Amino acid sequence: MSPHDTPERAALSFANAQNAGDLDVATSCFARDACFITPDATAIRGRAEIRAILAQLNASSVQIQIEGQSTLKAGEVALSIQRWTMRSCGVGAPFVQTSSATVLLRRLESSWKLMILAPWGLGGPGAESRQAISTLPSLKPPDRGHAPRSALIAERAP
Repeated sequence: MSPHDTPERAALSFANAQNAGDLDVATSCFARDACFITPDATAIRGRAEIRAILAQLNASSVQIQIEGQSTLKAGEVALSIQRWTMRSCGVGAPFVQTSSATVLLRRLESSWKLMILAPWGLGGPGAESRQAISTLPSLKPPDRGHAPRSALIAERAP
């Protein structure tokens, strides 16, 4: 059984690789044209750019625990809402934050890959989590390949 044979196992495989500090495996869990949404709702696009964000999380010793998930599959696409707890005792202020992560996966050949990963949701933090997110490490997108929050909101407009 492959770690990517179901959407649920693919998400857990990502979390396990990220927790182990294995950037190669964690990055390979994403499709080449994937998108990662940062706490301020900036869209980071492509594996190379996402890898840079994952490296920042590793440098801050962020650990991810997926505590529950509800997944809806339609053919080669799956939408998963997951309860994540992220902890860090590393560089900067220690924190523990629980969020409702949104994950869109797509089956590519025989493996499920992360297409969109929004650990803090798609619209940025809600009022109940702003204080917790303010203690998260500041994730700095590379100078290219990302869209600011205003562009993400524009993409969602009809």
